[in-house]
Amino acid sequence: MLVKTEAIVLKSIKYRSTSKIVSFYSKEFGKLKGIAKGARDIKNKFGSALEPLSYSMLVIYKKEHRELHLISQCDTIYSFKNLFKVLDKLLIGLDIAGLVDAVTHDEDKNLKLFELLLDTLKSLDESEKNFKSFLHAFELHLAEIFGYSPNLNTCSMCGKAMTSLDKEKDIVFFRIDRGAVLCNICHKKVDDKSSYKTSSLTLISPQTLLYAQKLVKEAITSLSNIEYDEKVSEETGGLIKSYLNYHFGNLRSINLEYY
Repeated sequence: MLVKTEAIVLKSIKYRSTSKIVSFYSKEFGKLKGIAKGARDIKNKFGSALEPLSYSMLVIYKKEHRELHLISQCDTIYSFKNLFKVLDKLLIGLDIAGLVDAVTHDEDKNLKLFELLLDTLKSLDESEKNFKSFLHAFELHLAEIFGYSPNLNTCSMCGKAMTSLDKEKDIVFFRIDRGAVLCNICHKKVDDKSSYKTSSLTLISPQTLLYAQKLVKEAITSLSNIEYDEKVSEETGGLIKSYLNYHFGNLRSINLEYY
């Protein structure tokens, strides 16, 4: 069956002497894998449309009950040229694509995820600063789409608002397995018999929690306005990585080390 869909290239690998196997995340079908015959020839019909992070119109011969389909045509809709001009942007874009590839299954359509991926890459491409915010925000929104949205705004035990914190005095804990925040007072009340006594309880700085709250609240198009220092960014990246690893399995096979 010949089908046509918008798609974003997640990765591309060499296949035999002249072809490529390409993974896409498509609007109509979710993740698809296809073989592009002759894609490595000097004069091939695909151009750059099969390169990672390309936003393309894909035409494939879709085979039922098959993981690998035949790519008939692929034309670039939009090229994120600025991503390839700035190394930091490119690394983040590849991290995002790698994460989508790692957590999704073939032909499991998710329009929200497709739109999040496209909007994030577009905004990252256009941004001039604070690039890491795009990776961290994407990860948090992805967790929400899959039903793992952490509660960052209130203490999970007493319900205290955690949106106005003293950056010098307040102490905050985050429970990885529940995606829950715990204030210092409640943490002191936790005893060995409590369900909160767990190795997944991690101490984080108030700045990190406030930064994460902004990432979730801010529109994707405005993420470059969120200022952060490297220490906060590093702690946030490590926290999110641990959270995603817990809920999606070990994601070390992709490059989530860039914070």
